[in-house]
Parts: sequence; C-alpha cells; structure tokens
Amino acid sequence: MADEDREESTALVVAEPSVSLGVVHGGTPAELVAGATAAADALKGVIDAKKLYSLINGRRYVRCEGWTTLAAMLGCLPREVGVTKDDDGTYTAVVALVRLADGVELTRASAECGADEPTWSNRANYARRSMAITRATGKACRIAFSWVMTLAGYEPTPAEEIPNDEVEAVHPTAATHEVASVRLPGNFEHFGGFGGQPLRAVPRDALMKACKYFTDKDAKKHAALITAIEAELTQMARLADGAK
Repeated sequence: MADEDREESTALVVAEPSVSLGVVHGGTPAELVAGATAAADALKGVIDAKKLYSLINGRRYVRCEGWTTLAAMLGCLPREVGVTKDDDGTYTAVVALVRLADGVELTRASAECGADEPTWSNRANYARRSMAITRATGKACRIAFSWVMTLAGYEPTPAEEIPNDEVEAVHPTAATHEVASVRLPGNFEHFGGFGGQPLRAVPRDALMKACKYFTDKDAKKHAALITAIEAELTQMARLADGAK
C-alpha cells in the first residue's frame, strides 16, 4: 500500500482529573480525603505526644511548630518572602508555602506584630519581627491545610492568631488558683521524682509524660487532672513565647 494511501490515526488520551497537595494525592474526592485522614491520624499522634497545642477556652489550638510539622508531613515547607517595618514599629511578614517535589508555591500569607500590642510593646525589634514571621508561617499552613488539621481534631486557627486579650479572658485568676492547687498523684519516686508535687513545680517534660500516662490509662476517669496538666503546659508555652 502506497504511503499516500495509508490512513493515519491519532489516539486521544484523556487525563484523569486529580489533586496533588504535597504528598497527598487523589483521583477522586474520596481518595483525597482518605489520604488526608491518614496524614491527620499520624499528625495527631505527634501533636498529642509533644503537646504542640494550647488549650484555650477548652479548645485545642495548635501552635506554629505543629502547623509546620503538618506541612512537612505533606511534603511542604514554609519560605520567608520578606519582612517590612512600619514607622510605628509594626513588623509585617510574608511567608510562602512551597511544595518540595517541584518548588511550586501553594499559597502565601502575611501577618503583623505591632508595638501597640500589650505583650509586645516593650519587646526588642527582633522579637516582634520573629513573631510576625511565626504568625505568617502558621497562617500560610492554615490556608492550605486547615481542613487536615480539623480532621485531626484540632481548631483550624493557629494559636498565635488568638489575640492575647482573648487568651487572658479564658484563663481567669480563679482557674489559675485551681491549677496551682493541683498536685501530681503518687509519692516522691513517681513521675521522675515529682510525684505529689504541685503542677507549678513540675518541669514540662515530666508533665508531658504524666499527661500521656493518665490519658492512656483512663482519660475519662482522670479528665480533671489531664485538663489541669494541659492548662499548666499551655501557661508554660505562653511564658516561653513571651520570653522570645
């Protein structure tokens, strides 16, 4: 058969629709949710074990390090785009969330830390600059993956985005006194030598181990103690953030 008589055909290949967010892939909504749920379950184990959240008004708000853990688990990392300083001392940071596999920017976010904030009014410039970056980092992760954080059972807002006056409002003096009066059960030899001691006298690592112990043993039975320990850990985190 002559070449001019040959009939050539072209096969059309239709690509299946899919979504890729870091290492989470899905050809259908069900597949995407299944992958995200698996990631959320793994994330919950890390956040609970390391107490990477603050307990505010009975709700668990994950701090920036928890959000960056989620991003890393999903194959993404935050990248500082830039920081500016206004005449009034306010720092504004812009952070992008980048997919490691191909360098694609998934989203970006901006956040401020101003000298008009009571907690930060007397802080050094580097501290306000750092907090602006921290807030922008958590916000960028939230924009992309808040739905995954919700699947893990936490609030979809980073703890650093909660205004300090609201945080103070949910930690009244009465509650502080209640926590101060709680002691770890047991004798001296228990919990690394801190059994029977007031929670305020127990180091963070020992509190975390005690919280995990009572949660694994019987979370319902020890709910009041676990809540008190979590409140003390939250207070420690707030003091640590304020010292930066």
